Amino acid sequence: MSDNLLTLESNSPEKTRLISCAIASISEQGDFILLEGELGAGKTLFVKGFAQCRGYEGIVTSPTFALVQEYPSEPVLLHADLYRLDSIMEFEQLGLEELASLNKAITLIEWAEIAKPVLRSEYLEIVIEVDESDIRYFHLKSSAPSWVQRLSSIDLTPFPGKSSVGSED
Repeated sequence: MSDNLLTLESNSPEKTRLISCAIASISEQGDFILLEGELGAGKTLFVKGFAQCRGYEGIVTSPTFALVQEYPSEPVLLHADLYRLDSIMEFEQLGLEELASLNKAITLIEWAEIAKPVLRSEYLEIVIEVDESDIRYFHLKSSAPSWVQRLSSIDLTPFPGKSSVGSED
């Protein structure tokens, strides 16, 4: 079970990009980042900012129909959207973990709920909540020691709406 390690607040696309850059700056080859939230919560915007901060200069779109996009950067980024998948078997047949391993990639997965029971890798889960004022709350969760350590040292100075690491929300 994942522990809520940190909550970051965004009231604009620019702040969402800043948050994604902060996460991108501490991400490493082999990482899986799972993005959850309602339609329009900002999952794809998060991935766009993440990819830009990792050096990708091309267009980032949600891979809803392609299921997986690959963005050349260092390391390679894989962007998956599991919205259309109905079962764990469909996720396993996608072969995303094997693809990520072959490419030595960082993998970002939108609508990742279906994948959590079978993912072998330690992952960071980001749950995006949107309130009635259109403020977005990025709840970062993980029980993986490597993520706990990295998130404890993240530079949060540009984020006035942050909660401290280890807080219970």
